[in-house]
Amino acid sequence: YAGRGVQLELPNDNMDLSTQVSNLNTWLTKKPGAVVSFPMDPAAIESIAAGFRSQGSIWVTYGGDLQNQDASLQFSFYDSGYGLGKNAGEWANAHLGGKGKVLLLIDDTIQLGRERSQGIVDGLAATAPGVEIVAKQQGITPEQGMSVTNSVLSQNPDVNIVLAAAGDAAHGAHPALITAGGGAGAAPAPLSGPQRTPSPARAEER
Repeated sequence: YAGRGVQLELPNDNMDLSTQVSNLNTWLTKKPGAVVSFPMDPAAIESIAAGFRSQGSIWVTYGGDLQNQDASLQFSFYDSGYGLGKNAGEWANAHLGGKGKVLLLIDDTIQLGRERSQGIVDGLAATAPGVEIVAKQQGITPEQGMSVTNSVLSQNPDVNIVLAAAGDAAHGAHPALITAGGGAGAAPAPLSGPQRTPSPARAEER
């Protein structure tokens, strides 16, 4: 970028809305030429996006739409989730005889998360109808993924598959499965693609 006279800055929001708002407000005073942002809460970011645009900055929204934007970067959120659910169903058919108990970590806060979460449900049902989703809970960060997985496993110890709409949540869920005994004889399968940041995910056979 430097060779083209473009300076790229990558502030870290740490998956925290207040940090994202603070970082954006800081950059608002610097009047950058353009901003590409993945709003954690679109309603909270609308006025900030409007502020950037009012001073001539180009605003590009990733993973959804704002009223105040010049462009958006999107892909088929539903299809990406459907593919994840389909892959999980195929794994369950191959390793669990088409059965299994699933914890689904959803993201109900943004358009991308809602559409991907529904895609996971539909893809799993179409591929392995004998697999049961026993819990569906919000979780997008590694900390949330670990906490929710630990909680659900304490109440449903027969859960043997965890699917996540957000890769970060799957990354946190994985050690929780290992701690609960899911690592023994595990047959790994790539079940969650990156969303907010690239993170690995696995389905674990208990």
